[in-house]
Amino acid sequence: MASGASYQHKTRERIEEELFARLDFARVQYEKLKAAAAASHEQARVALGDDYTVALKHAHAQISASKRALTQYRTALQEFMDFTTNGKMPLRPHEE
Repeated sequence: MASGASYQHKTRERIEEELFARLDFARVQYEKLKAAAAASHEQARVALGDDYTVALKHAHAQISASKRALTQYRTALQEFMDFTTNGKMPLRPHEE
């Protein structure tokens, strides 16, 4: 399948809207998970006197999730920039 094949019948404005929506969604997800990771880290720090292994595992999971969200955000941002500056069609449409 050619790059951007699913976009072939859409206007440039519509594609930009979809890419911007993907970018905004990814940004919001990253910000939520980043905040959750920070909170988990603080909880783990406070809990070190108790059962620190569970707290640290939870904090690690939150940090891993925020890293994945950051990767998705960067991908969405790159696709948006590539399309708006170079007209490069994204590889796939946004799936919610």
